[in-house]
Amino acid sequence: MKTGRVDANMLLNQLDYKWFVAFIIGIVALFGFIQQGTYPASRDYKIYFESKISDPVLLEYRRIYEERLKAEEKIYTLKEAGYLQALEAKDQELLQLQATVNQTHPNGSINNEAQKVFESKGIDATIAYFQSPKASDDETDSKMQETAKKYRFLAQLFKVQDRYAEAKTAYEKMIKYDRTFDALFEYARFLQLQNHYREAMKRYTEILDLEINSEQRAKTLNNLGLLYSDQNKNSEAMKAYQEALSIRRELVKKNRDIYNPDLANTLNNLAVLYRVQNKNSEAMKMYEEALSIRRELVKKNRDAYNPDLAMTLNNLAVLYRAQNKNSEAMKAYEEALSIRRELVKKNSNVYIPYMANTLNNLAVLYRAQNKNSEAMKAYEEALSIRRELAKKNPNIYNPDVANSLYNMAILNIDQNKYSEAMLAYQEALNIYRGLAKKNPDVYEIAYARSLLTGVFIDTKLISNAEEAKKILSQKKYQKVYEAQQLLARVNEKIEELSNKK
Repeated sequence: MKTGRVDANMLLNQLDYKWFVAFIIGIVALFGFIQQGTYPASRDYKIYFESKISDPVLLEYRRIYEERLKAEEKIYTLKEAGYLQALEAKDQELLQLQATVNQTHPNGSINNEAQKVFESKGIDATIAYFQSPKASDDETDSKMQETAKKYRFLAQLFKVQDRYAEAKTAYEKMIKYDRTFDALFEYARFLQLQNHYREAMKRYTEILDLEINSEQRAKTLNNLGLLYSDQNKNSEAMKAYQEALSIRRELVKKNRDIYNPDLANTLNNLAVLYRVQNKNSEAMKMYEEALSIRRELVKKNRDAYNPDLAMTLNNLAVLYRAQNKNSEAMKAYEEALSIRRELVKKNSNVYIPYMANTLNNLAVLYRAQNKNSEAMKAYEEALSIRRELAKKNPNIYNPDVANSLYNMAILNIDQNKYSEAMLAYQEALNIYRGLAKKNPDVYEIAYARSLLTGVFIDTKLISNAEEAKKILSQKKYQKVYEAQQLLARVNEKIEELSNKK
């Protein structure tokens, strides 16, 4: 069975501070004064932009422009590897629901009655049945498994309707009656898909304390690895992936056909982690082995394994781009996009997030080659897709919307379209501010970085640096390299401004 890939919905806090400065340097100046209500609506954006940013800063912007592009691609390598969450989410929800229906035994139980309602009247009627007095809980020992199955059934119904908060409540009730591997793993993975990192970690840890077989242990370690990666705990992620990889290599020796897909999955995850750590030779080795496996799998079952092949092609393209092998990158991106457009025709709901990802990456490559019209076209298509996805599941896709807006903003600046750049940046900034409040462990460093960026644009905003320092000085960030690196820059800027007074 396939398991999750690395999901890093927000890895901006993995990146060096400089590129982020470059990324929004042209638009924070505009936005900062609008926030204060002092920006004249009739003012010419280009004149204002050039008057607010000094020549040395503009030179810095140009100098690290390429560095910013490469850093952005790191984010999307991680996102690409993690989209089993996005790619398989709805498909897996439907498959799980169908499996539950198929496994219901005709014994007159509550679940059997629910199955009949489901097959004759559909999902809404089945949910109503489960919530009626007819389906009340039975906590006797002999009926606990039956009650657990009821809540699993109900959780899966809610997921199919995108009612994720209600699904979470149902899953909590399920594990009250069922503490087996299958139950805990399904719930842990659900939590992971919904970015409930701490709760997912708790459930995966519980699983490792159970008496489980090697296949189950490898699945759990693989998902733990991506969970650690989501939280920038790279050493823990590496340890989990390497143990999973070791187990899966042994399993492949016993049954190549069954376990090769899982081996390729963990190879892909390790490659992503190496890429984040700038260990490109190790990443390339892992990607090439994964690609070789997946091309063989596609020959046997094109429909089943084409999505994974496209994923590896996309990630390889990102790595080629980082090594300035643009022709190889373009070839890999185009093959990945071709596969994904075909997949979208068959199942738009499942594969459309992937297509948006490849469009975004292609746009980055076009922009690096000064093909601005092609880049904007690809960005706009990606943004349109992501806005629709965010309407259904904002927790997962709002960060992608913000990223697309940032990309379009910087591209507009390159073309001297400052009013369009300001509007895109304002919307993106609002999204990230909300994300930081809701999930500080994931988004707080990125928010602190954006606060500091404003000070580089307008020295009057020293309060931004003070707020960034407060965030980064928290005890939880004392051993986080990215946070400490950024804190050093914050302190330098505060000292610099203090000396000028």
